[in-house]
Amino acid sequence: MSEIGGARLTQNTASQAEKAEALEEIVVRVVNKIEEIDEEIKTIVAGGIEGEAIETMATTYLRNREVISDYVKKFAALAIVLYEDSQNMKTVESNANVAAGGN
Repeated sequence: MSEIGGARLTQNTASQAEKAEALEEIVVRVVNKIEEIDEEIKTIVAGGIEGEAIETMATTYLRNREVISDYVKKFAALAIVLYEDSQNMKTVESNANVAAGGN
C-alpha cells in the first residue's frame, strides 16, 4: 500500500492511530514541498536567478510537483483504507449487537 515513516501501512497491519499518523505525515510533507516551491518562485520573481539557474529551478519545480502528486496519491489510498476500516468496525459492532440479542 503505502510506505510512510518506514512502515508499510495496510488494512491488516497498522492500527487506526498509525494510519492517522501516516496521513498527518503525508500532509506535512506536502506542505513542506509547497513551501520549498514558494521560496524558489519568490527568488525567481525577485530577480535573483538568471540563465541556467532558472532552468535548474524549473526542473526542480517539476520534480517537486511529481513528489507532491505521489504524496497525494498515498494520502488518498490511506484515507480509503481508514474508511474501509471504519466500515468494517461498524459491521463487527452490528454483528455483535445482533449476536447479543440487540438490533
